Amino acid sequence: MEVRRRVALMGGATALTLTLAGCGGNYGFGTSAASGTGRSGGTASGAPVGAAPEAKTSQRSLRAMTSLHLGRMLMDGGGRTLYRYDKDLARPSRSNCIGACAQTWPPARWFPDLKTTGVDRAAIGRLLRPDGTWQLTVGGWPLYRYAKDQGPGDALGQGMGGAWFVSKPNGAKTTAPAPGPAQTGGGYGGGGGPG
Repeated sequence: MEVRRRVALMGGATALTLTLAGCGGNYGFGTSAASGTGRSGGTASGAPVGAAPEAKTSQRSLRAMTSLHLGRMLMDGGGRTLYRYDKDLARPSRSNCIGACAQTWPPARWFPDLKTTGVDRAAIGRLLRPDGTWQLTVGGWPLYRYAKDQGPGDALGQGMGGAWFVSKPNGAKTTAPAPGPAQTGGGYGGGGGPG
């Protein structure tokens, strides 16, 4: 039996609506990677409880989502959009975003206990960075977040500098134009297979 829930997430002046689908699983953003449990319900402001889980927990999961504006895309467990950089290499995996670049585009961390939803495990890899941390790769491409994305579903980095693009679940880049201010973060659905 398919279970569908609509969750409204508020971030700054924009709202994000996610349609989360699953077969009895908890796909809320309050999900703990360690326990697999989550929280539901809301606060007095209408924002869901647990909408912004602890950074370490949210980085330990990877989800394929569908955006009305960008199509299939990757997000971490906190709903942060993941990007790839055209100046990186996929085979072999190599990051060309270091130093100041990595402040604007923080590398997505790889963890041995990474939880995935809708992503082919065979496509997931890792890359050792100069600072000794492991960076997550998908389809060989190193993944990043964008520092100016303020909340879940934001994709303000799409097309930035003609080199930064939202990652698809197989590591390919999303070529759709960046959503406008009124569209940012709107209409995401979960579930489905990789691609």
